[in-house]
Amino acid sequence: MAARLVALGASPEQVYVVPLAADAASLGDLSWTPPDDRAFRFVAGGRFTEKKGLDTAIRAFARAFGPRDNVELLLVGAGPDGTALRRLAGSLGVAEQVIFAGALPHRQFIARFATAHVALFPSRTASDGDSEGGAPVTIIETQWVGTPVIVSDHDDLSFVAAPGSLVAPARDVGRWAELMRTVAGEPTLLAEMSSAARRHARSRHSPERNTRQREDCYDSIRG
Repeated sequence: MAARLVALGASPEQVYVVPLAADAASLGDLSWTPPDDRAFRFVAGGRFTEKKGLDTAIRAFARAFGPRDNVELLLVGAGPDGTALRRLAGSLGVAEQVIFAGALPHRQFIARFATAHVALFPSRTASDGDSEGGAPVTIIETQWVGTPVIVSDHDDLSFVAAPGSLVAPARDVGRWAELMRTVAGEPTLLAEMSSAARRHARSRHSPERNTRQREDCYDSIRG
């Protein structure tokens, strides 16, 4: 995002990057608690639009796993592409494994991410040029509760992802499928990714740090 401002003519010394803060008060005591007695669960969500890349998540899921695998993909949200996504899951033979949870209030939304084994963020630039611009706060808050993430290389997603997070090209279904197979059934890897995600989010995206950094910007501008 900072690079885009500079490209538009802003002076680099006038551009400040202040990472967004998680809504710590709303998230409260939510913590990563994947079920150990059910299917391995991936989760993705947001508004069902092209830039979110949820069709990539479905295609990669269908390529990585078969109908006999004890794996599911939970999609949380709603939007204009909802019908097309359901049809895609059906056409790829994974309709029974792709679960649509609908739109949920903020805390319930993040709670669904906290009860999945891995969260997917396959955002991309849409055909009309729509993009994330920076990074979705959902990634920050998903990591705040400790959920491991796989993110695309789109915009600032990898910038806010914790060290050790897995990154895939936005539209590379094969690579997404490969990474999804890698994490499925690897509890040690997931535990390491979870710890890194929580440390990273809470050290960089706390409301207190966000406030201090904004005050530093104001002080610098005032001279």
